[in-house]
Order: sequence, then C-alpha cells, then structure tokens
Amino acid sequence: MYVGAAAQLGASFGVHVVEEISLNVTHEAPVESQVAGAYALIAIKSASKMELTATFVTADTGTIPDAASLHTFSGMPSVTVWTTADALNEVAVRGKWLLTNVSLPAQSDAVARATATFVKYKDIAMT
Repeated sequence: MYVGAAAQLGASFGVHVVEEISLNVTHEAPVESQVAGAYALIAIKSASKMELTATFVTADTGTIPDAASLHTFSGMPSVTVWTTADALNEVAVRGKWLLTNVSLPAQSDAVARATATFVKYKDIAMT
C-alpha cells in the first residue's frame, strides 16, 4: 500500500522517504512442547505476527540500522490488527517493531532505494 509523505521508519534511518509498504498478518497455530526435562522446547502459545516490508529512498546511506534493532513508526496508515487500533504506529500495547532484514541502498532512477522488513508478534511486546 502507498503511504503519505509523513510516513517514517524512525530516526535511526536518517533522512528518508517511505514509498510503499506491504503488510502480512499470519495467524499460525500455537506450538506445544513435546519434550520434558531441562532441554525441553519452550512452547509458543501464539505465533501470530505482523510483518511489514517498506521500500524507502534515502540519502543517508551511513545511517542504515542493524538487524534485530527496535523501531517506532509514525505517519503510517491507520489499520486495526488484533483489535489494536492504529496498529502500525502504536507501541503501548504491541511494542516496537523488530527489524529483521534490511537491504543496502541501491542506486536506481537517480536515487538510493532500499527495503526493510519488520515484525511484531501478537503476544510479545518488544520494548
């Protein structure tokens, strides 16, 4: 989906313009542990997650953050996910977005364009 001019991935991305985003929400079944003992698999009660991929243009190629860092968005479209209003911008209920993948900016059409992928989990608020 296309976003407005106010959409931001957070200050750690430096000066940038978000061109478009894609949002994928999965509702995977819970996983239960089948092993007992000290090395038992920890059960995941809710594997549901939101994954957001953003294409952005930047001139600050030296300010691309590392994967596994946390981010707060602003100006993203207002959508309700898991009964949370404005789920893309809010952090009080679901926590911040976890950066899972980012490409280095590639020069095309006289601008440096990159993509970044973030996730939020339904029952795990990352702060």
